[in-house]
Amino acid sequence: MQRYSLSTEALATTARVQSPLVVHLYLGGELPPEFARLRTETQMLLEQMAKQNKNIKVEIHNPWSEEEDAYNRAESLDQRGMKPVPLAQQTEGGSERSFVFPWAEIRSGDRSLNVGLLKAKLGASQQERINL
Repeated sequence: MQRYSLSTEALATTARVQSPLVVHLYLGGELPPEFARLRTETQMLLEQMAKQNKNIKVEIHNPWSEEEDAYNRAESLDQRGMKPVPLAQQTEGGSERSFVFPWAEIRSGDRSLNVGLLKAKLGASQQERINL
């Protein structure tokens, strides 16, 4: 199912990519529903771009995966300007605090660009900040 389509401008930009470009999406793993939806929608758009141009690749990463050193990974993302968003979730035993990185990093050669996936709006709720 295709929920969104790429604009004419996005298609033109996608077509101009001539060297390998990798989009790293840091929303892997188990997420609350609103962030899982953000991941799905973002992934769908990025995969549409990748279908248009074989130079574009999409990788989804879980900063908290067991095979990586989660603390060092989170610290590295933070130092590169990708700040985590704190989450408080209710569990059977009370509440649990965790973090999510709603960021994409676009890399091509030795250049990179960080793209925040949340709207920057003071006083907005977490749900309002999710940029779909």
